[in-house]
Amino acid sequence: MKRFTLALIVAFMALAMYSCNSGPALLTEDEVNKKIEELTDNGIDSLTTVLDEKCRTDFEGLVGVARDSILLAASEEEK
Repeated sequence: MKRFTLALIVAFMALAMYSCNSGPALLTEDEVNKKIEELTDNGIDSLTTVLDEKCRTDFEGLVGVARDSILLAASEEEK
């Protein structure tokens, strides 16, 4: 029983020592910069798509309002 307990303690200590020495792998400065560039490029691409769609939608609405205003002014002049 003493051997089993001692083996269990030794196994636990070995596991604890192993887990303390195996910290998370840190990125190098070049890897961090590359990751930042990738995320920035992806964000800019998706933002450009969203803004282009918003511009098309807003432009059509503004053109419609301006057209209606011009037609209304022209019809009032004819009266």
